[in-house]
Amino acid sequence: MGEQPSTIHRMILTAIKSETLFVSFKLNEEIVACGIGILESGCLGIFDLVTSPLQRQRGYATAIIQGLLQWGIDKGAYFSYIQVVQANTPGHNLYEKLGYEPMYKYWYRVGYI
Repeated sequence: MGEQPSTIHRMILTAIKSETLFVSFKLNEEIVACGIGILESGCLGIFDLVTSPLQRQRGYATAIIQGLLQWGIDKGAYFSYIQVVQANTPGHNLYEKLGYEPMYKYWYRVGYI
């Protein structure tokens, strides 16, 4: 059968060796958005940016990105990128609004051993 997606994701996150910042945005003690920043050789990668479907279009993702960017700048980053799946149209729209441009397409591959 193989591992559950959440187990695999946890394994990937715990294997990160670079400096990492996990960020969440709370509203009334409930996490409504979260994301991850990973700093590597002067580059800040932004990953796993998620906002609760009922809380979208309220600026939470933008606030998380701005916070991650400031953290990256404070740590010496001079370049940033955001990884987003192709089907995430709202994400693409937000990131382009913030000045990001598509560079390439990617996809997840799953293998069983």
